Amino acid sequence: MLAGLWDGTDGLLKGMQKQINIFFTSRNTIDRKVDQIFLGEIVWPSIRKACLSHNDYFDCFDARPYSPYGHLPRGHHIGMNVNVLPERERVPGLQAQAPA
Repeated sequence: MLAGLWDGTDGLLKGMQKQINIFFTSRNTIDRKVDQIFLGEIVWPSIRKACLSHNDYFDCFDARPYSPYGHLPRGHHIGMNVNVLPERERVPGLQAQAPA
């Protein structure tokens, strides 16, 4: 479960702000991996039996393959920073968007 590559629906993760506060106040150090640790220790155990995941390579957690529509070309992946690609390698219609 990667920090920037998940989404959810309302109601499954109750009291999230409280969980975040408890998690961060109980830690001695905060480092660059703390978001991943929080997802692994708090979020994932809460949602793993109620989630839908997609994975074309590994058959774990009842993952389903991605739809054949919208497959990305070789060397591209979901969540990649398309701004680092040379213009000639960019897929039309895929561009980074400014946060709302």
